[in-house]
Amino acid sequence: MLPSKIVIDGKLTVPLFHGTSTLFTQSIRETGLGGRRLLDDIGLGKTVLSLLSYEEQLEKVPNWDSEKPLLLRVADASQNPVGSFLRYCGTYMTPSKQTAARYALLNDCGSEALACTLKILNAVLAQLPALASQEPFSTVLDFAGQPKSPVVVEAHDVQADWLRSERGEPCGQVLEALQNTLDDDDPDLFDIFTQQMNFELVHPVPPSQLRFHRIVGPQSGHDSMEDLQLVPL
Repeated sequence: MLPSKIVIDGKLTVPLFHGTSTLFTQSIRETGLGGRRLLDDIGLGKTVLSLLSYEEQLEKVPNWDSEKPLLLRVADASQNPVGSFLRYCGTYMTPSKQTAARYALLNDCGSEALACTLKILNAVLAQLPALASQEPFSTVLDFAGQPKSPVVVEAHDVQADWLRSERGEPCGQVLEALQNTLDDDDPDLFDIFTQQMNFELVHPVPPSQLRFHRIVGPQSGHDSMEDLQLVPL
């Protein structure tokens, strides 16, 4: 049974989900979802800016022309976090379990920005392996090299004013679209219809409002999500 209203007393009446990995769960348990910029702590922005200086090696990276724009957005966001299309260290949430699980499975390190950086960095390291032991690259490699598995974080009673659209704009239109989906009152289709309704989180969700799940069923982000199960950790 779906609730009749998407927002009551300023809080969403449906849970929101965030796909990540176990690399980030300890930090989230301690400071809440969106409470700590862990990618800042490991120097991801500095790593990307340093990586971009290796122009000769980057030109030899397979599909560099198609990979370059995303890495440039990560670099831009590290210097201009407000207003950047890909918000550096931004935290995104969705009412769709499938969307969150797919993101977690596609980015096994728990972050698209980190995954993109690692892909290009490893291609450069194949040409210059000595860089792996140098800062700032070694810190990022050590962090991402830890044992990890995909995780979905479930958040309840999220304040509507903690949210923006995924482009950083007021989220009224997204909430309206969610309300229209609730009005259809079909729980079986709710997760499917909300797969593109995403939010940026601009205020941390306290640990007391969070639950953590491992993913059972699909083995990759390209698999069907029909058999998806979220099992509490």
